[in-house]
Amino acid sequence: MEMRIPTDLEENINRWHKCPGCQELVFDYELERDLYTCRHCGNLFPLLAINRLEHLLDDESEIESRVDEESGIIAEGRISGRPTCLFISDINVRPDTIDVSF
Repeated sequence: MEMRIPTDLEENINRWHKCPGCQELVFDYELERDLYTCRHCGNLFPLLAINRLEHLLDDESEIESRVDEESGIIAEGRISGRPTCLFISDINVRPDTIDVSF
């Protein structure tokens, strides 16, 4: 007798993520609500630089960004109404490979 997992159960299983910091399971709704930060230990979940930028800057902020294919995004915008300049590295970039020269 073959046992099959119902598709709705399978979809719900894929909505849980294990925190790389504390190994606790976190539901994807909680991750989105908490801006991809573990509510148990404060660890940041891997997130593409452009997605992290969208969560950091004000909604109405006009984002001016420059993408460096090798390292990440340099952007200007507003956080809580204050002018801000940010550099956000992508999740697959090793810190020692980032060129910080201007």
